[in-house]
Amino acid sequence: MSSPQPREKPHVVIVGAGLGGLMLAALLEKQGVSYVMLERAAKVIPLGSGMSVGANILPVYEQLGIYQEVRKISKPSGYGVVKNEQREQIGHVDMTRYEYRTGYECLIVPRPELYDLFLTLVPAEKLLCGKKVTAVHETETNASVECADGSKYEGDIVVGADGAYSAVRKALFSQLKEAGKLSKSDQEVLTFSNICLVGTTGPLDPAKICWFMTEQLNSESSKEHGNYQNSEWGAGGAEKMIEQCKDFPCPLGENLTMGDIFANTPKEQISKVMLEEKVFESWHSKRLVLIGDAAHKMVPAAGQGAINAMQDAVVLANRIYDMSDNTPQEIEEAFQAYYDERYPMAKNSFDTSKQFAKAVIGQKWSEKIFRKITMGYMPSWVNNYIVDSMHFYRPMACFLPQIPNRGVANVKPQAPSKRNMQKEQQATTV
Repeated sequence: MSSPQPREKPHVVIVGAGLGGLMLAALLEKQGVSYVMLERAAKVIPLGSGMSVGANILPVYEQLGIYQEVRKISKPSGYGVVKNEQREQIGHVDMTRYEYRTGYECLIVPRPELYDLFLTLVPAEKLLCGKKVTAVHETETNASVECADGSKYEGDIVVGADGAYSAVRKALFSQLKEAGKLSKSDQEVLTFSNICLVGTTGPLDPAKICWFMTEQLNSESSKEHGNYQNSEWGAGGAEKMIEQCKDFPCPLGENLTMGDIFANTPKEQISKVMLEEKVFESWHSKRLVLIGDAAHKMVPAAGQGAINAMQDAVVLANRIYDMSDNTPQEIEEAFQAYYDERYPMAKNSFDTSKQFAKAVIGQKWSEKIFRKITMGYMPSWVNNYIVDSMHFYRPMACFLPQIPNRGVANVKPQAPSKRNMQKEQQATTV
């Protein structure tokens, strides 16, 4: 029997170097797929507060060989306390059985340090900064992006990992609208629901503190915006919000205020961002595809935004691995398989994030009652059900050794890999 012809691997242009883009780059690196990553910022400056990582993404960290490093820069989260402005405890989040049920600790990791760790997985020459994308073009044989500095990059696939105001999505939606295929929902302008101030202190006695503050916007204060700066993590406008919040009581000590926390946080580690909520219906067309906030924007209350971006990257990398060639049909089939797996899961995470935000920071009377019930009187079996359901889905890279389930809770079977099944069939016929 003749051996199969080696497949022609695609060249991928990744627009945006957030956690989702970096995860995709790291997985393509493992596959030996060529790529270039374009980041509009002149210099990569990791920003953000602490983020929660757990069993729905940690198996991939194991596959990439960074799990132990992540543990070193993290703190396990076993029990969370919710307090009011009088520093009185009004609820709690019990995660003490998390590891038993899922096989992993729930870890709180400083986002900047996690970002730096992911940067070590991507060769420096493949991450190009100062590359603001101004145009995206497609032909039958390739796709290309143009940057503000006059440079141009071509590939078989262009991935929009460039955030809520994605330049790739703008081009994709223009293409779909011209063809009469863009849904009414996707034509609506994003509106903001929250303003978030975040940061990570310097070393205190002896630990660092990751913190964030959220201001909810009502229908009047939530204004529509159409530029590319509003949702970008950065220091712009943070000073005014710091001044407004400096006298807020800090839950960590009787006489502490948030001003004490701000004073111990390096200015370059404080950022303000306006946050949107939306799951777009269209994620791909022809040679263009979206991941992360470009496809679905979630409030950070449940810590699902970055996790879903990385899960997008895992599934898209799997479908790229399955491609037998770089024909338009093969690419579209790969993108559709990616969408079919990820859209319902992202929508579920979006809904969970909204409910969690109501429970933790909601200010309406109905939300306060909801918070009191969910965080004060929740039976352990309900808590177990929530933990299990949030971590039932754990996509892994199909081209790397699989990580077994170490917990007692059931795990959703991995989506089958077309290429792996073909390899198995060929092996049995030899």
